[in-house]
Amino acid sequence: KPSRANQFLLLIIVQRLSLYFSPPLAHLPSPFLPLQEKSRTFTFGCFFPQNQLHKTKRAMAEKEQQWVATFERWTRDEQHRALQALLARLPPELTQAVSMLLRTDFLSALPEELALHVLSFLDFQSLMNMSAVSHLWRSLSTSNSIWRHLGERSRIKEVILPILRRRFPPALNFGWRQFYLTERLLSRAWRELPLPPKHTVRPHQTHFITCLHLAEYGCLVSGSDDNTLRVWNLQTYACIHNLQGHQGGVWCCASSGPILLSGSTDHFLKVWSLETGQCLHTLAGHTSTVRCVRVVGKIAVSGARDAAVRVWDIQRGVCLSVLVGHTHSVRCLEFDGSTIVSGSYDSTVRVWDAETGRQRHLLTGHTNRVYTLQFDGRTICSGSLDMSIRVWSALTGACLFVFHGNHALTGLMHLRNGALVAGNSDTTIRVWDVVTGRCRYTLQGHSAMVTCLSVSEDYITSCSDDGTVRLWELSTGRFLRVIADFNQEEDTTDQVVWRVQSSAEVMACAVGKRADNHSSKLVLLDIFSRCERALRTLPEPPQPMVVSESNGAPGLEVSTPLPLAAAASLPPPVAGAAGA
Repeated sequence: KPSRANQFLLLIIVQRLSLYFSPPLAHLPSPFLPLQEKSRTFTFGCFFPQNQLHKTKRAMAEKEQQWVATFERWTRDEQHRALQALLARLPPELTQAVSMLLRTDFLSALPEELALHVLSFLDFQSLMNMSAVSHLWRSLSTSNSIWRHLGERSRIKEVILPILRRRFPPALNFGWRQFYLTERLLSRAWRELPLPPKHTVRPHQTHFITCLHLAEYGCLVSGSDDNTLRVWNLQTYACIHNLQGHQGGVWCCASSGPILLSGSTDHFLKVWSLETGQCLHTLAGHTSTVRCVRVVGKIAVSGARDAAVRVWDIQRGVCLSVLVGHTHSVRCLEFDGSTIVSGSYDSTVRVWDAETGRQRHLLTGHTNRVYTLQFDGRTICSGSLDMSIRVWSALTGACLFVFHGNHALTGLMHLRNGALVAGNSDTTIRVWDVVTGRCRYTLQGHSAMVTCLSVSEDYITSCSDDGTVRLWELSTGRFLRVIADFNQEEDTTDQVVWRVQSSAEVMACAVGKRADNHSSKLVLLDIFSRCERALRTLPEPPQPMVVSESNGAPGLEVSTPLPLAAAASLPPPVAGAAGA
């Protein structure tokens, strides 16, 4: 199959030979002009007249112009029929060439602002695919405005930005695309990547860890019945501060920014600085063990076994009000800055105005002790020893739903985006819909009572007396993986996980044996460490490449996808998601 140019030259040779050696062949069809008599001279020049090629090209150009002029004089219907007939007769190689000519890059034809607006409706996987199409598409797909639109829909910046600020130097300026890719990398690290090595410390020696708290400030706080609290750096696993001052075991703690508040069996609360480790204030007023505490800004609320709820100004270290009404120990509290919800062993739940101290509602219905509460500003959920969960309206105080089905105490609850996750002593975890009142899922997998829960935007982390830590998907209830099995790791059967705290980047749990104080330990798992290396190479731009004519359109520049794109891509995108 000679090329077009070689075919053209071959036709000239054939015609010249036919005229010189075999005149009868001259009747063969030929697109060339008649030759002059002088061309019969037997010289090499007769086969390739000097200007014959140029004359032929000009003649073909004239015929092309005549054909185009004729085509333009036809009506639209005639043009349409002519094109159909022409395309039907094209050989395969010409059909492919016509197809390449008809390809249009619609994004290059649009103003940049309009192109970016169109792309803002794509999902994550489609944007990653775009980066491998061309230089223009890659440039558009990495625009900060597109990723900002995508990130704002999922509130990624609120979660990821603090992590990046803690983990990377200020010189690295991360944008919305980095926020989203970080979130995707973390999602893969939790779901499927090999888990990082566990780091184990024994913070309180021979004493139990009674409370565990992940502070927004970026550190972990552990409290113990040895009367102390310890503050841990989550990157180096070093103990930053050893907070001493309580005269009894620490039962609860909470934080707001760099301020930590702790409650103890010595009846006092203490206000600490997480930056310096100094005790700022000692809050006196309760006459029994402080069991629960919540902090929002500069206002704290505490509940104790003396049946009182106290409101504090932690900046000045003074008690603002005492809320009296419960007749038994206050076991649990929730506080959103303006409304206080308290649950008590007197089987009641009370709703208070934080500013005035006035009781808004008395919620009755439970027939036994209230152990746990959840409050999202509109809905109150209470779990009781009567093996029921009640859902209340914070506005009217009406009972909306009563959830049954548990065969033991519901002592663990988390309310997240309309989903109530409840851990039970009967080894199960149930996810309830507080809008419809239906049970979405029942999570089964633990072989002993569920001891603690931690719920994030996407995952449920559950721990049990069977010594395992399990990960579940919140939206579907699907079991993802076993994060840790301490009985299998240590070849024992009596390991118990009784406290857990997890965030997007780390998980911390308190592990030990119930009857052996010497076995108490804190296990830390830095999930973010699996993503850090990929993120450090993220600012480097990818190198372009050009595919050959056999693999794509001639001259089409295709950029290689970012290595991070492959790492961050989750297996198949959701059905119905847009594709580039």
